Amino acid sequence: MPILEPEALIRHLDQGGVIAFPTDTVTALATRPEQAERLYDLKQRDRRKPLILLGANANDLWPYVEADATARTLAAHHWPGALTLVLPSRHPVTATMNPGGGQSLGLRVPDSDLARQLLARTGPLATTSANRSGEPPLMTVAALLSGFPEVAILEGFEQQLMSGAPSTVVRCTPEGLQVLRQGAVIIPATLDPLRIS
Repeated sequence: MPILEPEALIRHLDQGGVIAFPTDTVTALATRPEQAERLYDLKQRDRRKPLILLGANANDLWPYVEADATARTLAAHHWPGALTLVLPSRHPVTATMNPGGGQSLGLRVPDSDLARQLLARTGPLATTSANRSGEPPLMTVAALLSGFPEVAILEGFEQQLMSGAPSTVVRCTPEGLQVLRQGAVIIPATLDPLRIS
């Protein structure tokens, strides 16, 4: 697929296509949440590994999950940014984004103006890193065109700087926080939600 300006990219998305755009961390492959199985097929990804829901802001993401005061405080301090929050969810898209049987969704607001401008127009999208499972992320247009020729790429892709490091992933439970993957954002194992610095 070619590099597309946002209107054409969104049309491709609405027709069931997979798109690629840069974030602050790595390149995202994305679909509408209801069509998330396309990402599993494209990446040959283990369906026991859930996808991440990216949004333009926290208010776009909260309807999908049950977010307590700790989760909302973490989001207020670290979004936009490289923190993924895993929260309980009973939303219908949970079955497609977390088909391994989990009752939770991972959420993030990327620290990328380009990504958030797109997400503000599309609404939250099911995402995963742009790579075949077990391989390094693809970080350039040339690599994407070679690795995923069927994916439409957002115009302006190479103007966005990406760190190449994955986000920190934190599960929020009534019992406390569990760091599932350590990234750039450091979260203490125990915290008072009113005293996060």
